[in-house]
This record gives sequence, structure tokens and C-alpha cells, in this order.
Amino acid sequence: MKRIFYIVVSTLIILPTYEFKKDSLGFWFVLAFWAASVVVCVLTLLEGRTSTTATPDPEAAQRIENLRIKLEQDKIASLTDLVQEHASTLARKHMISVKKDDYGIEDRSAWTAEVDYFINKVVTPKLGQLDPNHRQLLIGLINEAASAGADKFRAARQVECLTPLEFELWCSQVLKELGWQVRTTKTTGDQGADIVAEKDGKSLVIQCKLYSAPVGNKAVQEAYSAQRHYAARASAVVTNAGFTRSAQELAASTGVILMHHSQLETVDDLLVEYGFSQSKRSYLPSAAVREDSPHPNLTDLAARIAAAKSRLR
Repeated sequence: MKRIFYIVVSTLIILPTYEFKKDSLGFWFVLAFWAASVVVCVLTLLEGRTSTTATPDPEAAQRIENLRIKLEQDKIASLTDLVQEHASTLARKHMISVKKDDYGIEDRSAWTAEVDYFINKVVTPKLGQLDPNHRQLLIGLINEAASAGADKFRAARQVECLTPLEFELWCSQVLKELGWQVRTTKTTGDQGADIVAEKDGKSLVIQCKLYSAPVGNKAVQEAYSAQRHYAARASAVVTNAGFTRSAQELAASTGVILMHHSQLETVDDLLVEYGFSQSKRSYLPSAAVREDSPHPNLTDLAARIAAAKSRLR
């Protein structure tokens, strides 16, 4: 309103200047007053713009900040979920990739390349390119999850000091601690099953193979035959070693689950992953199996191994 007032007044005052001669004192006085009014109007306009810029809406600023915080939290949650989804694989890769030379110097070059591969091939397609801060946060989450899982896998390697029968008993104990009703079969006439287990209406037969070389087709065939013989819902081969390509192909066509022994504690999740979550009529034959005597609730791997060995004394 002040600016409009100055403009109107200036216009009204300038009009009478035409009645004055250009050399008269009245002409110059009115012209000077008009010029001063214009300057004041311009300064007032600039002052209004400066005031508007300097004092933004505090509520709008708070809404923007809250949105930024929410987006940041969602981003971190997505990164964490993605790392947890692949934690088991990352742990195995970490265990294989991180090595020490003869001088005790740790070589992490292979692991660094593996982390970059995981980010580029798994994270980026799902979440897009990450800024440097989020990338560093993700690397920290990966290293934390992988290191913890790798320590667990290294502990599980203690089973390699067991005999095949001790390994079988160790697998039975792990299943028992997960709530499975477990029976181990006799050494002869087992029809391809070392362990027959049942939980929540689901039955599972397992071949246990403590090998120094990859497991071949025979174990997969035996597990599949045992599944049909015992009318089990699923079958699996558990080993401390890997599997041959031929065994993997046969397992894919027959539905036999192939497990490293470090995965045995996640058997419930694996059954769901392989589509065996629905219950089916199961059968635990009494003639061909013997029930293990109860063990205490062991929590660490060393105790499980000791318990398995004590069973043979």
C-alpha cells in the first residue's frame, strides 16, 4: 500500500509541472519531489523482497526436513534388509576371500572385489545408484554381517574332525535343538536315509556325508529313494564338502535339497524356500530305526561335538 501511495502522489504532483516554465523555481521543486518519491518507492520494493527471502515459512521448512529424515530412514532400512537377505552368502564369500599370508598380513583384495560385485549386481538394480555416504554405510553393514557369519562358519568347520557316525549324530543334535523329532537309522537296511525327522506335520529324510571331496550322484539318488520309501515330505543331503555338477543337476530334477552342514540350522527356512512348507502324510518306521537318547540342550558347536563323541564311548 505504501508503494501505491507514493506512485499516486508522485503522478498527481508531476502533472502540474507542465504549467511551470522549465526555468522557473516551481518546476524544479516539483520535479525534485517526484524524483525523491520514485527513489523511496524503489527502496520500499527492494526492502519487501529482501524481507520475504530472509524469513521463509518455518512450517514449510520443518515439513521439508521431516521428509528428508523419512527418506533417509527408508533408505537405511532398505540397505539393511538387503544385506540381511544375503547375509549367509556374504559370510561364505568373506570366509573364502579374506586370507592371511605367511607373515600374518591379511589380504582383503578379493573380498573388496566381492563387495563391489554385490553392490553393482544386487543393490544397484534394486535401489539405484548410491551416493558416497550411503555406499560407505552399506559397506559397513556388509562387513559387519559377513564377519559375524564367517566366524560362525569357521566354528562349524570343527565337524571335519569327526568320524562319519559322529557327523551323523551331530546333525541329529542340531535338528533336535531346532525342535525336530529325530530318529537315526541303523547302519544297514536304512534304505538311503541316515536321519528321519519330523516337525509340525513335515517329515524329512537326510543323507549325511562327511567327505573330503564333492558329493556325487549316488547320495542324491539314495536320498530321493529314501523320501519315497518313508513317504517323507522332503529329502536332503548334508555334507561338509560341496557337490559335483552332476549331483546338482540331479537334485534340481528330483527336488532333493543339497546343504552344506553350516546351513543345517536354517533347514526350516530352506524347506519353505524349496516349496516344502505344506505338511504331508509322514511315516517314521519303527523297525528300521532307533531313537537317540536325549541330549542336554547344547548351545555351542564344541559341546555338540563332544556330546556326539561321547555317544560312541
